[in-house]
Amino acid sequence: MFATHLWGCFFGSTMSEISWIKLKTKMFDDEKIQLIESMPEADAILIIWIKLLILAGKTNSNGYVMLAENIPYSTEMISTIFRRPLQIVKFALKTLSDFGMIEITGSNVICVTNWQKHQNIEGMDKLRAQNALRQAKYREQKRLISAKNQTNDNATVTLRHAIDLDLELDKEVLMREFENFWNLYNKRVDRKKCFQLWKKIKKKDKEKIFVNLPNYIERTPDLKFRKDPKTYLNNESWNDEISDGGAVIAKID
Repeated sequence: MFATHLWGCFFGSTMSEISWIKLKTKMFDDEKIQLIESMPEADAILIIWIKLLILAGKTNSNGYVMLAENIPYSTEMISTIFRRPLQIVKFALKTLSDFGMIEITGSNVICVTNWQKHQNIEGMDKLRAQNALRQAKYREQKRLISAKNQTNDNATVTLRHAIDLDLELDKEVLMREFENFWNLYNKRVDRKKCFQLWKKIKKKDKEKIFVNLPNYIERTPDLKFRKDPKTYLNNESWNDEISDGGAVIAKID
């Protein structure tokens, strides 16, 4: 139930219009922040905290931090994306959890608590309402199209509009998936060719990539010894990688 709901919130709402979060000017007067500043690696913990807020803002799902469908951010993924040592990331997540600033579910999904403090909920609700209205209009268009003679000029125009909208939504999901892979792989070579290869990969193989890729990245921290992303995709190298407890699958930018 949780997984299905999360997926619907993340990809069904198409909330990419929101590209900001709120940070209060007095955030460093907060007692929790002051206590963190007295701890070892305080600067790293605070940077990780702010970056978690940004990831949650990109996801736009009530504070949940997710990479893609079925894929929560593991500590290894966060270490790679934030460019911080794994042990520092684990320490930061434990500290933030102990202070009640984040929650980590039994499925290892990170959620920022009191998310309404960091995001304009009213603005998000307005966008959700607009998206719901657009979807309702889209469904009505399809209903009218099926009831009309396809040779009718007006019906043909309406059909074209519905198809264009469908393609636009599919393209948005595809681009979000590829951006997640591209940022995680972190070796920026032949982006255009990689995207063409990505479009041909099946959904089940994309899930394998996101599960196995963090292990491969951890074993090849030096980019000189990491395969070019085009080679990785073209050779289906994700089938050569064996997950040893990296990402945990749970459904949900």
